[in-house]
Amino acid sequence: MKLGNALGKPVFTLPRPSGRLILPNAKIGIEIEIEGWGGQSGLTWWEDTRDDSLRNNGREFVTRGGLVGEDVIEALNEFKAASEAHGWQEGTPRAGIHVHVDCTDLDLEAGQLASFISLYMLAEHAIFSWVGEWRRTCGFCAAWEDTQVDFNKLGRALFDKTGATLARAVGSEEFQKYQAVNIMALGKYGTLEFRHLPTTFDVNRILTWINIILQLKKSAVALDTTTPLIAQFSKARPERFLANVLGDMWPTLQPFFKESRAWDAIDNSIALMSYASIISPKKPRVEDLWGETTSGAGWVATKLANMTLAKEPAPAAKPKVDITRNPVQLDSIN
Repeated sequence: MKLGNALGKPVFTLPRPSGRLILPNAKIGIEIEIEGWGGQSGLTWWEDTRDDSLRNNGREFVTRGGLVGEDVIEALNEFKAASEAHGWQEGTPRAGIHVHVDCTDLDLEAGQLASFISLYMLAEHAIFSWVGEWRRTCGFCAAWEDTQVDFNKLGRALFDKTGATLARAVGSEEFQKYQAVNIMALGKYGTLEFRHLPTTFDVNRILTWINIILQLKKSAVALDTTTPLIAQFSKARPERFLANVLGDMWPTLQPFFKESRAWDAIDNSIALMSYASIISPKKPRVEDLWGETTSGAGWVATKLANMTLAKEPAPAAKPKVDITRNPVQLDSIN
């Protein structure tokens, strides 16, 4: 027996990449809430603490630090075995699984964090349909499309290439914790926290959820910047765009995809970018983003109106988009 085993702590080993994860070397943290806990502890990969937001002796199990590759698989298998041995409850309305994905490696100057969040926004409606629409109203993971997100504050934080605005925002709790994607975790852990999935002990379903998140991160890194992201979204049409972004995870979310909801999300992405200095800190111009000539104070309203027309099938109603300016090659995103 190793000393770590005797002390109930993971034995240090070099990271072991896993072929079951979209990003084999990604650093991941997992929190699993349960109700009906009977006092059992002593798991190798997990620490457990009392959780007063739960009922019936609720408990939260948290991985011991960030895990990589095969350690993620082993931790989930250990938890499943413990749940079966002790009869823990799953499927209660208050208990959820929170997945933390390390974002410390994202390039702020390339806009990779902003891309990650923007891609999530485009897929959010399908994600909630997959995990269960009731999670929107559980009180602990409000959908971004259902809440009054302060796009002014968020845009300035995400697009400040120095990171100073973001660091100040997440360090002073300017955003809400109980949203589906918790940005405040960036300040505490350097992660984005995805709070959607209700508690389940099904290892395959948990891994599917983790891989959806990792695929969004992978595509965000490939995109480099959200500016061509929006232009390419309009050019490719929503379903083809998201199919390329989600890659192997697209068949999981495709049955839940609604084009009208995706267009609503792109409107939110435009609103997010409208407050950012990436377009022009002095005089924002739609042509910088869309290849149009409209400029001035009404440019956001003009573009949102054009996006509404773009939902109609008539070709004449589509916005004119010049994607020759640094276009995204969607076919290269796998």
